[in-house]
Amino acid sequence: DHSRAFVKIEDGCENFCTYCIIPYARGINRSVKEEKIIEQIKVLLSQGFKEICLTGIDACSYEPSFSGLVENILKTFPELPSLQFGSLDPAAIDDKFINLVKNYKNIHPHFHFSIQSGDNLILKRMGRRHSRETVINLCRAIRDVRPEATFGSDFICGFPTETDENFNNTLKLVEEAGIDKLHVFPYSVRPGTPAARMPQVPVNIRRKRAEQLRNLRKE
Repeated sequence: DHSRAFVKIEDGCENFCTYCIIPYARGINRSVKEEKIIEQIKVLLSQGFKEICLTGIDACSYEPSFSGLVENILKTFPELPSLQFGSLDPAAIDDKFINLVKNYKNIHPHFHFSIQSGDNLILKRMGRRHSRETVINLCRAIRDVRPEATFGSDFICGFPTETDENFNNTLKLVEEAGIDKLHVFPYSVRPGTPAARMPQVPVNIRRKRAEQLRNLRKE
C-alpha cells in the first residue's frame, strides 16, 4: 500500500505483562524526539503519502504525552488526509485523546486495542492495567463522538488458569464493546515469564477457544 507510511514513535515497553518477553528483550520505553517525528511526517507528505500510521511497541506510553504528540501532529499538518494508529493500550487512552477524535475528522475512525481478555481476573493475572469495563466505556466514549468508529483487538485464548467461565467473558466482551476485527492467538509459553510458571491450560483447549473466538467475526 503506497499511500500509507508507518512512523515509529517509540520502542521498548515497561508494563511487564506476565506473558510477554518484550521488556526483557527490547528494554524500557524509549520515545523518539517530537521534532524528529514531525520532520519525518513532513518528508512523507511531500513524497505523496496520504496516510500516516503511528506505531511502537507501546505507543501510548510515548513521553512526555501520547495525546500531546497526536495533537501537535494534527495542528502542524491540517492537510494530512488520515492519521492512524497501530495498537493502543485501553488503560492509557485519556479524555484528551477522545476530544481529538471528536474534533479532528482526519483521525481515521478505526482503533485497534490490545485487550487480550474480557475477564477481569485473567486481566489481573496477565498484569494488564485495564478492566473489561474500561474497554466497554472506552468504545462507547469513542462511538459517542464518532458514531462511524470501528474497533479491532488482540486476544489471547487459554491463558494459564483460564476457565470456561473466564473465556465466556471474553466472548461477551466482543459483543458488549462492539469489536469488529479480531486478532486471536492461542496462548504460547514464553520461557522466563511469570505466566510460564502458572498452571497451564491444555494446548488443545487453547486452540479450540481461539477458533471459537475467531468464529464470532468470520468474514
